[in-house]
Amino acid sequence: MSPTSRRSLVCVLLAALWLGTAQPAGAAPPTPAEELLRFVPGDVTFCFVLRDLRGHAVALKTSPLAERLRDSFAPALKGTPEWQQWEKANAFIEKLLGLSPERLRDDILGDAVVLAYRAGPPGKPQQEQGLLLIRAREAKTLAALVDRVNQVHKESGELKKLEEREHNGVKYFRRVERKDENFYCVRGPVLLYSGQESILREALTLEKKLPADKEAPVARQLRLLRADRSLLSVWLNPRAFDAVLEAKLDKAMGSEAAFLKTFVACWKAVESVAFTFALTTDLEMGVTVRARPEAVPAAVRGFFDEAAIRSEVWSRIPDNALLAMGARTDLSALLGLIGAFQTKEDFESLKENLNRGLGAALGGNVATDVPPNVGPDWGLYVTAPPRDQKQWMPASVFAIRVSAGNGDVPVDRALVDALRSWAIQAATGHNKFKKKDFLRLKTMKQDRNEIHYLASERGQTVGLQPAFGLSGGYLILASSPEAFRRHVSTTASPAAAGEVPLLRLSLKDVRQYLSDRRDVLVSTLAEQHKLEPKEVGRNFDYVVAGLRFFDRLELVQKTSPGQATLTLRLRTSLPLRK
Repeated sequence: MSPTSRRSLVCVLLAALWLGTAQPAGAAPPTPAEELLRFVPGDVTFCFVLRDLRGHAVALKTSPLAERLRDSFAPALKGTPEWQQWEKANAFIEKLLGLSPERLRDDILGDAVVLAYRAGPPGKPQQEQGLLLIRAREAKTLAALVDRVNQVHKESGELKKLEEREHNGVKYFRRVERKDENFYCVRGPVLLYSGQESILREALTLEKKLPADKEAPVARQLRLLRADRSLLSVWLNPRAFDAVLEAKLDKAMGSEAAFLKTFVACWKAVESVAFTFALTTDLEMGVTVRARPEAVPAAVRGFFDEAAIRSEVWSRIPDNALLAMGARTDLSALLGLIGAFQTKEDFESLKENLNRGLGAALGGNVATDVPPNVGPDWGLYVTAPPRDQKQWMPASVFAIRVSAGNGDVPVDRALVDALRSWAIQAATGHNKFKKKDFLRLKTMKQDRNEIHYLASERGQTVGLQPAFGLSGGYLILASSPEAFRRHVSTTASPAAAGEVPLLRLSLKDVRQYLSDRRDVLVSTLAEQHKLEPKEVGRNFDYVVAGLRFFDRLELVQKTSPGQATLTLRLRTSLPLRK
């Protein structure tokens, strides 16, 4: 055979060997968390999953925000009693386990940790089971740590006996302790630990029987919930609670039975739930629910379908609002939702009470005439006063869509008339006790809009003159006529695709407002609470200083067929990752 032929044969053999050992196209190797989830039964009550603690710790430690925090607080903390206690605790852990806290975090807990819990059957809580799984970086380090813990416990008298056992050819150990017993198994870099032998044996059997190319049940649920990449995920199994809820429903009567009947129907439509904690450039906490929409009672489904749409009011809310919230709430669907959880008698009583309380003011049947003509779009926001104005009180606006309807009395006008009546009553009551600062209900016009407002000398000084009126198909309530006019004159911005905003708190703008109006706010707070201005000012400055690390807190939702996610996101002034 010629040299060229030999080289060609070697290349063919190497290529065949590589193809035989390579992963199938598109198949990624399992993550450490996915390795551990192969041991977890699919019927556990909940499962806690911690992923890549090592990588997240490194990213956080080297982030711009961490550097700013170290520069700001580390010099002051060193040498304090709390810092000394922290150093003593670290030294104790290293002496006890033979690993520094950093190595314990990175080498033992750094890849993945899983905690699964299975509640006992109804009436038998003592039959609960738990399973702890750890995927260490190296098998040798894990084995050494386990041996070290056993040795320390033997020397202290806590561990009385260590007994080797076997299940399906896999060795595990029974630890007989002073007051209890538990079981563990070390399989390479994986540690299984439980206080109940049965679930540990079940886990070993499950992992052995599960084909290498098949996804574990809990891993599949987390992937469908898009909760398989977060730093922390907690999967909740709704089916684990079915028996308890059914037992309560069987014993319930009257109003409780009506509530539980609808609640159980909704609960059985839920297929899976996950809570997540993610650390990216921001800090995010979320809850995701997967459900079968067709199994949800119609009254409940109608309410949540409407709530999944972005409120039009967001298009007029300025980005620098201190606080903003908005949603779509179908009042007819809301009333139906309330009725679905009540008995027929209780629901009729509720509607009768609504009519007695508001029917006279609105001139119609509140339960039937108002809901179809109020909403669903609504929004509320608060903005800082312009810096060039003397008024220090933030401006606020509440807007809700209204229409006239087809009844004898236009619903939108009836609402304004009711507000006028209540405003007159409030002014009359106020003026009986305040001899100098009289309130007067006035009306002004802007284009075709009538703005009704309560005017007073003090209100004009601080920027508070409650105003209300109709404009562009909305009922608007504002803290002043100026705030009303600014809202009406704001050009609506186009809606952004993707997440639906529900709440937003601009910590950056709150910090700026507090700094700009510090003197008047401190003096006002000191006067109201009868405190020394210096003390109030000192605490005030601490709050402002703490806010400099944060920019925005927001609550958003995102929906897709059969699935909804609520996310609470904290945006820091500097990124949590480079």
